[in-house]
Amino acid sequence: MRGDRDEDRGAGLQPCMKGGASALQVTRARLEAVLGADDVMSVLARETRARLLNVSASGCLLECIEYLEPGTTGTLKVVVGGGAYDDAVRVTRALQVRGAGVWQVGVEFLWTSHPGSWSLRRMVSRLRREIAQQDVAVAFSTVGPN
Repeated sequence: MRGDRDEDRGAGLQPCMKGGASALQVTRARLEAVLGADDVMSVLARETRARLLNVSASGCLLECIEYLEPGTTGTLKVVVGGGAYDDAVRVTRALQVRGAGVWQVGVEFLWTSHPGSWSLRRMVSRLRREIAQQDVAVAFSTVGPN
């Protein structure tokens, strides 16, 4: 019985193992099988600190030390006076500031949902005065096929 279970467990690997395949070949075959699937999603997430330079009804201008690629989508979270406001955003541009070692990153608000009570889109006019030049936490995550 134990041999039957071992065979069942390794059944999907046997084609990769024929002919004395190396561990690298097995890993490569497994990776190719995953990447070849039609229903695979991947998520890369990172969080970075930024300084909020400007905010408007359509988006924000940030300054950060990390490059954020245009087209990247994620969540922008601003903490001001004990309240946290957030919204879905997409990076529209990233320009390196010469000699400063920082990037100016433009983001636009995405209308993926109706703005709630803690939405940046809803609070822009009230917060504009309070959040200028404040440190903000910016979290970006990208999601796509393969």
